[in-house]
Amino acid sequence: MVGIAAAQATAGDITGALQTAKGIDDEYYRAKALSGIAAAQATAGDITGALQTTKGIDDESFRAKALAGIAAAQAAAGDSGEATATLASALQAAQGIDDESSRALALATMFEKLRMAGTFDKLCPTGFCD
Repeated sequence: MVGIAAAQATAGDITGALQTAKGIDDEYYRAKALSGIAAAQATAGDITGALQTTKGIDDESFRAKALAGIAAAQAAAGDSGEATATLASALQAAQGIDDESSRALALATMFEKLRMAGTFDKLCPTGFCD
């Protein structure tokens, strides 16, 4: 069902994707689906919707990665202030990951998303990297 939710989100059917994700019983797969939906929303420019979607992600790792993707979209759109705030939320979520190796992987994935999006350097001048 994760694949179905992803296809729906990619096609722009966010309402359908959210309904599909809501029907996923397994927390891990539901979080994975919601993370993908948030990414699709951010890519489409619906930052408010993407942030709302992340509130339903119970898995800290998926929430952190989703928030980092949203921060990258915000920075790419020139909204460094909001991107910095969203990235701070992503870091807070990542700090909630109990397992050290999982936390390190989540942090590495977050920063790689920012680097790949070309937005990491945009956030450093805001004081985020200090």
